Amino acid sequence: MSILKGEGTHTILYGSADIHDGLRSDRGYLARPDHAGSFPTLLVSHGRAGMTSSLKALARRFARHGYAVVIPDFYRGRGSSAPWPEDRLISGLEGAHRFLASSDTPWVGDLALLGFGSGASAAVEFVLGRSNVRALVLASPRTTFGLGEVAIPTMGIYGKADEVAENREQAQEDAPQVEWVLYGSAGHDFLDESSESFDAAIAEDAVSRILDFLEGHLVGEAPGLPRTR
Repeated sequence: MSILKGEGTHTILYGSADIHDGLRSDRGYLARPDHAGSFPTLLVSHGRAGMTSSLKALARRFARHGYAVVIPDFYRGRGSSAPWPEDRLISGLEGAHRFLASSDTPWVGDLALLGFGSGASAAVEFVLGRSNVRALVLASPRTTFGLGEVAIPTMGIYGKADEVAENREQAQEDAPQVEWVLYGSAGHDFLDESSESFDAAIAEDAVSRILDFLEGHLVGEAPGLPRTR
């Protein structure tokens, strides 16, 4: 782990981390404030691009604002040129969820899920029926399938090039409870600094909106996840 000073009010720990799930250990990325306490915690379901440097930078930014962020590496550093089975992504989220509920993570507070791109569908399926997930954020989701069944506070952010934008009215009809944000001039990967579609101004606004949304639904010193021994 490393310590970083920067934007926000918290000095943070960040770096590659082992996500322990019983006898199994998967690689992932962790960023969180470097002081005692429990923090609102974000479990990230990444998209097809995998564990990108841009996603890590975003995790560090959230951490500097007081959040703990855990990103399981579904592809284990190998990347993916084609969609992986959704059940594998969900299995990875379940393993990370058990890790967050263990005695190894006393810093976990309220839990939210963030899904990016193709990882958004797995995030939606994962939160259904889980009472300890307090909020859901989807960035450039590929589909709204199942989203109408999600009862927790949800924000959906997308650009004009995203599939959801092509059926905007249908998306709002399928999931009217979702707080939808459309950036009419944004491409699909407008949050990814390595993408040609990256837009710094839009990305800045999107991150600010996400932080405002999360602040309204998560707290740190809270019951959070049920603990396991």
